[in-house]
Amino acid sequence: MRGVFVAICAVAVLGGCSGNADTPSAVPPSGTAEPVPQVTDSQLPLVSRPPSPLSAEPDRLDRFAAAVREQLPEVAMDRRDEEVEAFGEQACRALAAGEKAPAVAGEISSQGVTSADARKLVALAGSTACPDRPKV
Repeated sequence: MRGVFVAICAVAVLGGCSGNADTPSAVPPSGTAEPVPQVTDSQLPLVSRPPSPLSAEPDRLDRFAAAVREQLPEVAMDRRDEEVEAFGEQACRALAAGEKAPAVAGEISSQGVTSADARKLVALAGSTACPDRPKV
């Protein structure tokens, strides 16, 4: 029974490979094909975005992430560095926009961080990641 099934499948597969001379081909004859565009080494211009207030010193976010791992290990435990750094970016942007630290901590606490840890994250961001902020 199994051999019959294999034979039927083989006939069906191989039968699809044979062609009728009257049936038009999906591939155009070789003389009428369009030329393939050449690949160049030039790069497309990048879309420019307004610079982040943190883009001047990327090591600030590294310092922030290191401080969080050291002082708030429970916050950093199940998060990648990029996720921890996002807290710092969020805090710096909000503080630079004039928001008060308690309001910023409230926004961060809505992302699964305790209120006490959110306040500490804002303080750490202010002392390690935010440019033009006094060290606290």
